[in-house]
Amino acid sequence: WNISDQHRASLRYGRTEGSILRTPGIGATTLSFSDYWYTDNLTNESWTTQLYSDWNEIFSTEVSVAYSEYNSVPQLRTIAPSVQVRVGSDSIFLGTERSRQANRLETESLTGFASGNLFLGDHEVKFGLDYKKIDIFNLFLQDAFGTYEFASIADFQNNARPSAFRSQFPAVAGQPLDSVAADWDIANVGLFVQDTWSVNANLTVNYGVRVDYVDIGNQPALNPAFAAAPLPPAAPNLGSPRGGFGIPNNTTIDGAKVVQPRVGFNYTFDADRPTQLRGGVGLFTGSSPNVWLSNSFSNTGILASGFNLTGTAVPADLRFVRDVTQQPRPTGTPPTPNVDLIDPDFKQPTVWKATLAFEHELPWYGLVASAELLRTETKDNLFYQHLNLGTPVGRLPDGRLHFWGNVNQSAFTNPFNTAVANGSRRPNRNRGFGD
Repeated sequence: WNISDQHRASLRYGRTEGSILRTPGIGATTLSFSDYWYTDNLTNESWTTQLYSDWNEIFSTEVSVAYSEYNSVPQLRTIAPSVQVRVGSDSIFLGTERSRQANRLETESLTGFASGNLFLGDHEVKFGLDYKKIDIFNLFLQDAFGTYEFASIADFQNNARPSAFRSQFPAVAGQPLDSVAADWDIANVGLFVQDTWSVNANLTVNYGVRVDYVDIGNQPALNPAFAAAPLPPAAPNLGSPRGGFGIPNNTTIDGAKVVQPRVGFNYTFDADRPTQLRGGVGLFTGSSPNVWLSNSFSNTGILASGFNLTGTAVPADLRFVRDVTQQPRPTGTPPTPNVDLIDPDFKQPTVWKATLAFEHELPWYGLVASAELLRTETKDNLFYQHLNLGTPVGRLPDGRLHFWGNVNQSAFTNPFNTAVANGSRRPNRNRGFGD
């Protein structure tokens, strides 16, 4: 809309729909029935409006607002437990694939941008802000319908005891599957100012700073057992610490701030053909690692419970149940919980970037030769740590730390000088928690 000679506006609407057929379970030694397949249905809908204004000879503005929705919802071919049937060393899969039994991603994004350009003699000052907020609903609960493994076709046909059974469900009885989803929002506010100074006819210098601030809505549920102080090992597991880890699992990056200074230049030489030298250096950050942040909301260790039983751990009377709402709930201790968390001292990833380039127009029309040096150096980076590996039981012959009990345990140095069960999985871990 050309409102006037000084003002114009635009409105844009877009919608994209797509579907992708997924065929898991098909490989060199595996085969899946078509009910095991699913279709990824993806939709992305967006609105954008912009307003450009020239208020006078020295001041202009730009304002824009955008809203978008993104949905990724698998379309299942059946609602049934997942089944794996062994045929020798091969396998057949049927039912609902275990990772799609409760899997849905929905996001809503609102972005805003406003900037002003001020022309003051040899200076062009640009300043403004941008804002982005994302509302996230991420449901991912494996084995929500139940997952069974049978050692042979005969065992499956005769409804014998399965060789493995897995199931996950909300920890609070009667709650819907949606109750274990990561349901949260993240907003980023960026403020920036930059001055472009035309020093003379040959040299232009620009310098400025950008500040990003993060706001997180909601907090992950606190797991008191995980946040509790660690306790020393006790017999008979003399290498296994007890208690918690002494770290809150409900930390977010709420309030995180990144200050990013930047400077650059462009110098044009007095030459027969256009020749320039340009360069700059600055600190930059990207979008927040939203998947990692989301995992701390969904994997608190207290929202979901379940079973992961194999071999003799499967109760003798446990049988396949077709109804996904009536899956077996064996008595006994549920599996140890897994917990994801963000370090209280977490910093947004940032890198220093520097560039220096020389460009020269060649005698042949339309060709430009360019040589450019780029350098990036990380300031703050992501670091992933497994807190529950446990104290190593020794070193392998090549010097690597060894965390696994071994039949030939005496061949390794055991710092606790205690016997470790053969094949024990990380015997010195905190046995009250998983990964």
